[in-house]
Amino acid sequence: MKFLIDVNASGALARWLQSMGHDVSSVADQDPRMSDDAILEWATHEKRIIVTTNPRHPCPIPYNSLYKACQYVLCSANQCA
Repeated sequence: MKFLIDVNASGALARWLQSMGHDVSSVADQDPRMSDDAILEWATHEKRIIVTTNPRHPCPIPYNSLYKACQYVLCSANQCA
């Protein structure tokens, strides 16, 4: 699977996903100040699952043809540690 790790998600989780053979990209490695819209575009373009603890991500996103390929994994800090 392909994941995009948001800056607020755990680095340990990213390393674990990589160790399990998943394709993992990190927002922090690209641009820690990347906007939510840019993160969404990146994930949609590369068909990545966004891993984030940011509750703002899923709420304002319309379910339409541009965004329907994008998925989210939300977890609390203790679940992602």
